[in-house]
Amino acid sequence: MEDRNTRDLCLMQRIAEGDREAFRELFDLCAPSVLGMLVRIVRNRGMAEEILQEVFLQVWRHSSSSPDEAPPLAWMLRLARSRAVDHIRRRQADRLIRDRAIAALEHLEQGFGLFSAA
Repeated sequence: MEDRNTRDLCLMQRIAEGDREAFRELFDLCAPSVLGMLVRIVRNRGMAEEILQEVFLQVWRHSSSSPDEAPPLAWMLRLARSRAVDHIRRRQADRLIRDRAIAALEHLEQGFGLFSAA
């Protein structure tokens, strides 16, 4: 019986050749581990599932350029972690922009006396 790494490397080779069944098999084997990690990072299953789709799209498109020295699952987990961290940073930046916009509007409203007691 072959080990997981050997099996995954064979699947990656087949995926690089356009084998959709190999992609389906790799997804079925690896998606639960990748999704589990993503849920722990982003703390939102729906967002984790979206990131998972992005990761496997990247696997499909770039399977021939996966690092040979790294096991495929490790490569996928690294891709997923990177995308999850990017998502968190975007979410934090969006929150900061929103908070600053609200603060600026409140400041303007106070300056125009829109909330002053009459």
